[in-house]
Amino acid sequence: MDSLQIEEKIVLTIKELSENENNKLLLWAAIYQNMVAELIEIKKKEFKDYIYGQAKVYKANSKKSQELIDKLIAQYENDLNSVAGQFNSEYIYIQNETVLTQSNQKIAIANIIASKRGEIKAIESNNEVLAQKFRKKVYATTQKKLNYDVVIDECMTRLEECKKNTINSINEIFTIKNNQLSKNNGLWRKFINLFKNLFGGERHFRKYIVGQLETNFKEIDKKTISKISDVKIEFLSFATQMNKTRNAINYSFNETLNKA
Repeated sequence: MDSLQIEEKIVLTIKELSENENNKLLLWAAIYQNMVAELIEIKKKEFKDYIYGQAKVYKANSKKSQELIDKLIAQYENDLNSVAGQFNSEYIYIQNETVLTQSNQKIAIANIIASKRGEIKAIESNNEVLAQKFRKKVYATTQKKLNYDVVIDECMTRLEECKKNTINSINEIFTIKNNQLSKNNGLWRKFINLFKNLFGGERHFRKYIVGQLETNFKEIDKKTISKISDVKIEFLSFATQMNKTRNAINYSFNETLNKA
């Protein structure tokens, strides 16, 4: 197998590696999105089980109580989806940056091979000036490839961090603590509550459960807005960093290439 065939095989291998890397990223994204979707469904179920369970305890089955329940569920799910959606946008952006950087890295590797081939031909033609030019390009492009390695590692780290932050933030913000259940402990207390609920369950449900949840939701709204803002800022900061990094890599490449 001659050098040209070897180089062609290397280029083909690079293309295959690129496809494998892209497929791996797509698989990671699917796993991430399925994981988040499952977590969202768990949180929704937990909240519905809680509020309907309390409605049953207080015998709050009127149309007005159902409207309050529907309103609280809609508010809870809206905030939950907003936080998850913002993290998903960040994840997709980082993934796209990773794919772009990997593609640029493959181009750099292909250019290294082409430049090395040019150097060999120049040496064979006894053209030392041209050979030196190609050597410089090989060196500059190799540095470019190594810089892309660093960027890819950073992107991979951020993808993992985004996944962890998504889980932690959803669990932190959207956990409703059932402080009211303690009121129903004990046989005597259950009997008293049963008697009370026969006559004022709807009112007690709105006062103790709905009222408490409305207070909790004010805090959830604040945390949701704050978390979305934090993620957006981190998102923009990373985007700016990536633009600067790309410019720095290209500047370093051109500077090395144009040195006398």
